[in-house]
Amino acid sequence: MTHSASRRRYDVLDGLRGIAATMVMVYHFTLFGRWPLFPNGNICVDLFFILSGFVIFHSYGEKLANRSMSHTRYLAKRLIRLYPMLVISSLIGIPTLVFINSLGLANFTRPGLIAAAASNVLMIPYLGDRSINNMGIPGHADPASASIGSIFPINDPAWSLFFEIVASGLFLLFVRANEKKLFFIAAWGAVTTLLIALLVELNAGRLALQFGLGWGTSNFLGGFSRVVYGFAMGILVYRLHLRENQPALLIALRKWIPSEAALYGLFAAICAFPYLVRGIYPFSIIFTIAPILVWRGAELDVSSTRSSHLTRLLGRLSYPIYLLHFPIGRLVFALSKSGQEAQAVFISIIATLIAAWLVERFVDHPIRQWLEQSLVRRNAPASQAEARPNCSTLLD
Repeated sequence: MTHSASRRRYDVLDGLRGIAATMVMVYHFTLFGRWPLFPNGNICVDLFFILSGFVIFHSYGEKLANRSMSHTRYLAKRLIRLYPMLVISSLIGIPTLVFINSLGLANFTRPGLIAAAASNVLMIPYLGDRSINNMGIPGHADPASASIGSIFPINDPAWSLFFEIVASGLFLLFVRANEKKLFFIAAWGAVTTLLIALLVELNAGRLALQFGLGWGTSNFLGGFSRVVYGFAMGILVYRLHLRENQPALLIALRKWIPSEAALYGLFAAICAFPYLVRGIYPFSIIFTIAPILVWRGAELDVSSTRSSHLTRLLGRLSYPIYLLHFPIGRLVFALSKSGQEAQAVFISIIATLIAAWLVERFVDHPIRQWLEQSLVRRNAPASQAEARPNCSTLLD
């Protein structure tokens, strides 16, 4: 790793993850409506995993490899980044789940609610089989929109945080692996994910691939292989990015993605594609196009100072948007009436964006700063050998 590479900030990737988080939000709010937007929006989660592998290796890889950062300190920093926002979102998610349960939009018992809340706040999957009508309106619940067996019922998107923590631990093994080993790890993750995706659908009597593994009890195991592929691929993309001689195929693709606007537009178009093709389409994107988008995003520089400010803002808000939108949307939809779905979507989006900005600026960021400073005070010598990471991913 060169000194210049270790100090670079990837503004275009900041913007990419912010746009991806926004598309996840819109995907969840409109999925079962009359006009679903970004129906392949769950591709964004796999993009987040790849981004995490890329930027965590950028931020911590060299420090862990040369032992200037201890494993304990690295894991502490990961928890500081991930955990506060989970707790903050739980303050909305828990009462919202209790409320929608009282309206008949979920079928939890009182002990079940206590178990779900306690386990999820501790970042432990809840392996129950309860049903929740997400973004449902009282008296007009659509059975097709119900999720059964969510492992994070207080806030569905938080399932990926559990696997992010798992991958953060595995990263300690990945960081010293050579490219050949990383390739086999990524290939194992891809093949295993495909196998589980096929078996889950065959069990339901369908010949297809179930995309979006890991969020529920019926597909929980697929989350492990899914995140292993993403992290390993992210590290491989980062190492490829550092090479002076790039593959001819990738060089030829540069002209098709000449700017950050083209990158963002292409990814939005990919997620807006209205068909799954029996699950083949999203898997083909994750295994081919998504790594290329991250590679190209790392190459690109923002086109103007204004764009730089915007991409950094999107980067800062991505994690709050990702974790706050689901409980906020549930609450807004539960307070709405039949025929007000469009208004509920609009209000949910605006409320999420405002809440994300307020929470990031006045709650999450100050809390993390205080925790970081406390960590530094406990281990001052280690902090002197360590430069503060200069870029982040959705979950970094």
